[in-house]
Amino acid sequence: MNLMNPQSEHINTNTFKIKVAKHDIIEALRCQQSVIDKKAIRPIFSHVKLTAQDDKLSVEGHDGTMVLIYELDCTVEKSGIITVPAQLLYNLVRKANGEFVLFELNDDIVEVKYGSGIFKLNTLEHSTLPNIPTIKEDACIFESKFFDLLQYFKMVKIGMLNDEIKTCFNGIYIETKNEAINFVSTDAHRLAMYKTNIKIISEFNLIISKKTVETLCNIITTNDEIKCYKEDNQIKFKAKNFTLISRLISGTFPDYTSIIPKTVEGILESDVSELKNCLERISILSSQISKIVYVELQEKAKITSNNVAYGSGEEILPGHYQGTNVTFGIDCNIWMDFLRLFDSGLVRIAYHGNSKPIVMQHTDFMQFTYIAMPITV
Repeated sequence: MNLMNPQSEHINTNTFKIKVAKHDIIEALRCQQSVIDKKAIRPIFSHVKLTAQDDKLSVEGHDGTMVLIYELDCTVEKSGIITVPAQLLYNLVRKANGEFVLFELNDDIVEVKYGSGIFKLNTLEHSTLPNIPTIKEDACIFESKFFDLLQYFKMVKIGMLNDEIKTCFNGIYIETKNEAINFVSTDAHRLAMYKTNIKIISEFNLIISKKTVETLCNIITTNDEIKCYKEDNQIKFKAKNFTLISRLISGTFPDYTSIIPKTVEGILESDVSELKNCLERISILSSQISKIVYVELQEKAKITSNNVAYGSGEEILPGHYQGTNVTFGIDCNIWMDFLRLFDSGLVRIAYHGNSKPIVMQHTDFMQFTYIAMPITV
C-alpha cells in the first residue's frame, strides 16, 4: 500500500489566500467534529489541514487511525497548505457575519477575515500529519446510496458495545453471505442485524469501528452514491465530496448465526407507539439502574414491575398474542432502543422457548432483526 499523500507534493506551502462561502466551510468543519480528537495527545490531531488549489479547498482531519477529506469549491488567489485549530475555527465561522470567509497566510500566521472582523491564528507544521493511505480503485467491495447506508448503520449500531477490551464488539461486522450483505452488531446481551441486497463488487468480511460508523452517520446528508473499498487493514468510503479512510478492527467476530432461534412458540404483535408508551410507564417503578420488568405472554398479555422502596405496577400489553403461556424478565432499555427506531407501525415479538432469545422485527422492515436475551424468572 502506497502511503504517500500526492495532494501535498507540488503545492507551495509558503502561500495561502482563498475566499470561501461561509455555509460551505461550516458544513466541512461540522463533518470534521466527529473525527478530530478534542483531547488529542498530539496537538496536530486537534487541527485541520486546509489545502487550496484549482479553486478547490480540501479540509482534512486526522485522529491517528482515521482521516476525513472533505472537498468544496472556493476562489483560490494563492494556492497553499495551512493547518488551523479545528474546534476554534468551527466556532468562529459559525458566529461570523457576512456570506464569505477569507483566509490568508502571512508569516506563519493565518488571517481569517469575515464581515466585520479578523482573527489571526497560529499554525502548526502540516508535515507532521500522517500520510494518507492510498487504496487502489480495484479494491472496491460494494456500492450503495447514501440514505440506504445511513439506514443500515443507524438501525444496527444500537447493538454496538463500548468496551476497549472486547474490541471486536466495538463496531459493526459487515460480511457477504448468500449473495447479500449483512450488517451485524452485538454487545453479548443483544444482537442487531440488517440483511441487504446492495451491489456487491467482491466477497469480504470486516469489522468497522464505532467511531467510523458515527462519523459516517454525521457526514451523510444527501442521497448520493457512495463506494466502499478495502485493502489490508484499511477501509475507505468515497463519495462525491468526501473520502473517509479508517483502520479496521482486528479480531474475529462471533458466529452470530448460531444464536438465531429456528422455532417459534409464540408471537406478540403490537403497535409501536402503544408498546413504547406502555414500557415507559411501567418502567417508572422498576429499578433506576437495571430497568428490569416482567412480561407475561398469554391471551391477555401483561407487564409488571416491582420496586422494593415504592411498590409495584401492572399494565395490559397492547396488541395480540398467540402461543405458549410464559413469563420472563426484560431490560426495558434494551427493548426501548429497538422501539425508538420507529415512529409508527407494527412490531412482531417472537418467543422461542425457555432461555432462548426474543426476536423483534418491524413489519415494514423485516430485513432488520433485533435479538435480545430474556431474564429467567
